[in-house]
Amino acid sequence: MNFPTVPPSPSIAVLDIPSFSRYLYGTQSAIILTTRHNHMPTDRRVRRTKNLLRQALIALALEKGYRAVTIQEVTERADIGYRTFFRHYDSLDALLRDVAQSVLDELSGKLALFQPVSDPGILTERGTALFAYVHQHADIFRVLLLDDSILFVLRPVIEGTRQRLSEGLTVMQTGSYPAGLVATHLVTATFGLMRWYLENDFPETPERMGEIFSSLIVQPTWQAVAVSAPAPQADTPEL
Repeated sequence: MNFPTVPPSPSIAVLDIPSFSRYLYGTQSAIILTTRHNHMPTDRRVRRTKNLLRQALIALALEKGYRAVTIQEVTERADIGYRTFFRHYDSLDALLRDVAQSVLDELSGKLALFQPVSDPGILTERGTALFAYVHQHADIFRVLLLDDSILFVLRPVIEGTRQRLSEGLTVMQTGSYPAGLVATHLVTATFGLMRWYLENDFPETPERMGEIFSSLIVQPTWQAVAVSAPAPQADTPEL
């Protein structure tokens, strides 16, 4: 039996994957490994195509407003075939949702900072990270937060964030304030502050915005909740 010649120290760049996998695992396993290997360039092409379409959509939406953008314009700006668009999305709205989801998933993680903490500096640091992220992705957030014609994309995200926070607050003592009210206030105020930051073209540094976020929104909320929460009942001694 003749085995393929394998270099003493092969690298992925020079290794004959189909021959080497047959040598190690047999023909059937080689087919599986080769198929997986061949999918890698395709996955990269898909990611590249989607990224080009996202960038084109955001650029055009900033120029003329989302509702004025057409699929033809997006594909021309991205230098992608018109039919290729429909291999990935069935509409511009689907592409926009994909754009929103990619950044708002990360944003949602940064908004998971509403736990009461004893150190205000922690809230400031988290707020700084939040507004640094908004600044870094300014074009996308300008479209999502400032273009009122696409509230249909943003509204479910805000509601989902509010709902998750509300569920988390139900296990805490929020005193005379309903958990849903506290959650609505925190989320609405945070998105409002983000919108102000964008509308005014970043008048403060992310660090300063982190301080504002902590001192104006989060700390006062937790202080109010703590004051209204019932004091823990002391155990009554047995007589």
